[in-house]
Amino acid sequence: DALEMGAISRRWTSGEAAVKALSAGVDLLLMPESPQEARDAIVEAVNEGILKEEQLDQAVTRILALKFKSEILTD
Repeated sequence: DALEMGAISRRWTSGEAAVKALSAGVDLLLMPESPQEARDAIVEAVNEGILKEEQLDQAVTRILALKFKSEILTD
């Protein structure tokens, strides 16, 4: 679901929602209310050891693999 949905945005900031979603295993964040706040919180979470950079790298790898498989991206 989009992070801007009321059930999410009424309870958490964009940064909190982004970190919680990634911590739960989400690979792709959809529509945070404040992309900059989400990015800053992710960087802070990595720096503080809350999120592992390797986890984010694995998510990016899965996303890119799917895009290549579906021919959204090509070599």
